[in-house]
Parts: sequence; structure tokens; C-alpha cells
Amino acid sequence: GINGTIAGSREGIDAVKTWIASDDRFEGVDYKESFVEFQPFKRTKVKLKKEIVTMGVDGIDPKRIVGTYVEPQQWNDLISDPEVLLVDTRNQY
Repeated sequence: GINGTIAGSREGIDAVKTWIASDDRFEGVDYKESFVEFQPFKRTKVKLKKEIVTMGVDGIDPKRIVGTYVEPQQWNDLISDPEVLLVDTRNQY
């Protein structure tokens, strides 16, 4: 995935969003906007990370090793189990 923050004029931000939209891999990207009275960044910095939030464990492959998939009707039973820890990372509820 991609996580990023940019700042600039309305025209500049719109140009970046148009450029991103021209790439089919970013279809449906979710933008969140806020406005400030000052330039919040002094420079441009891009980092390529294997993991956004690292687990610090070698050999983790989230494309290959995944959690438990359950049917909707099993969901309530699963999260009612005191041994289950649920981390909710949704952006919208």
C-alpha cells in the first residue's frame, strides 16, 4: 500500500491527484484533506518501506501468511472469544 502526505496550492494538489488517478493501480484511493495557513514541510522525502508498521520479524509475508477468514455468521462468535484480540484498522465505520 501507499501512505503519504503532500502539501501545496490547490492547483498543485489537484495536479497530483489527477496524476495519481491516471494510474489504474490507484483506482479508488481514499483522500483526506485538511487546510493550514503555512507550508508544513521544508523538503520532499520519499521512503520505500517493506512494511509501514514493522513487526520486526523476518519471514513475514502478508500476501502468503494471513489470519483466519470467517463467514459473517461466525464473526460474533469469534470476537466473543476472550482469547481473540481484534485490532480494527478500518478508515471508516
